[in-house]
Amino acid sequence: MKSVKIYVPATIGNVGPGFDVLGLAIEGLGNTYEMALCEEKSQILGVTGVDAEFFPREPEKNLVFLAAHRMAEALGHEKLNFAIRAHQELPVGGGLGSSAAACLAGAYGVAQLLSSTRACLPVAYEFETHYDNIAPAYYGGLTIASKDFILPVSQGCELWVVVVIPKNRLETKKARSVLPKELSQEDWVLQMGLSCGLVCAWQQGDLKAISQTLRDPYAEPRRALLMPGFMELKKRALDSGALGCSISGAGPTVFALFGDFELARNFAEQNKGRCTQVSKQGIRLC
Repeated sequence: MKSVKIYVPATIGNVGPGFDVLGLAIEGLGNTYEMALCEEKSQILGVTGVDAEFFPREPEKNLVFLAAHRMAEALGHEKLNFAIRAHQELPVGGGLGSSAAACLAGAYGVAQLLSSTRACLPVAYEFETHYDNIAPAYYGGLTIASKDFILPVSQGCELWVVVVIPKNRLETKKARSVLPKELSQEDWVLQMGLSCGLVCAWQQGDLKAISQTLRDPYAEPRRALLMPGFMELKKRALDSGALGCSISGAGPTVFALFGDFELARNFAEQNKGRCTQVSKQGIRLC
């Protein structure tokens, strides 16, 4: 029975001012999926790791299977069945791209099983409409992502990321409900300027400019109200030498960016965080 084993890194959506546009893949944290063709009906063979109890057992409700079957249909194989094992490090509803990982794994896995070079991102997007998670999970690193184009952003210096993952969960729907659908021209221009500045600073490896632009005046102050303790944690991060600190995706996970490993490690140790680097790779066989 032909099978593949796939690793998908964690992703940080929004990345400060880049709401729904900037995404970042990080190393050392992700989900692993084993997928095989099978003659019987599609089935889950086993799930381990974080939030394993929330992994849907019914194929018709599972994002991995939904994306896999859609990819198979796109390749002219409507009657294929799959068996899947999963090991999760990404919390469900934690703001680290767990849904994007599942969708991308399903589409990518089928492409590998069928030796196809067909693009799997559009299929994944059908089930997870946040390209700021899907694109970095596929390419690695920082990406500018939208329905119309995806641009990987080169990285001009070494950076360390600390993620602090609380035990509680925050639904994306609830996190979006507190955001205004319109901004004043002044606020919109500020958000656009910060996003453009962050991309340029990232490419140039300009730590001072990264620190100046890694802030979010739009979503963060509103979502912070749903995240008790966030402002205190952010202050500790900045006091510890972080270039910036914000909410990962819709939350409740918080990320802090550092230009110095020792500062990042110390902050992680003192705040029960995880210290890692930007992932140079996205989804891959393992």
